[in-house]
Amino acid sequence: MTLQQLADQQGVTILSTHNTEAGEGFVLAKRNQGYTQQWVTWNFGPNGFYWGHYFSEEQEARADFFNRIGDK
Repeated sequence: MTLQQLADQQGVTILSTHNTEAGEGFVLAKRNQGYTQQWVTWNFGPNGFYWGHYFSEEQEARADFFNRIGDK
């Protein structure tokens, strides 16, 4: 399944991605309306998205995304 297919399945719009080795990485996304915490960063791998961090503010989510990719 592609990242876009995973995003469609989760009802999110991908804003940024960062790939690491073996087809894994991180994604910054905006969730559809109706969520208090619309912004999310996830790890992703062959089996989908996991280890999500959720935020109310885009700036916080972007900072988390760059922090997460900096750790790899």
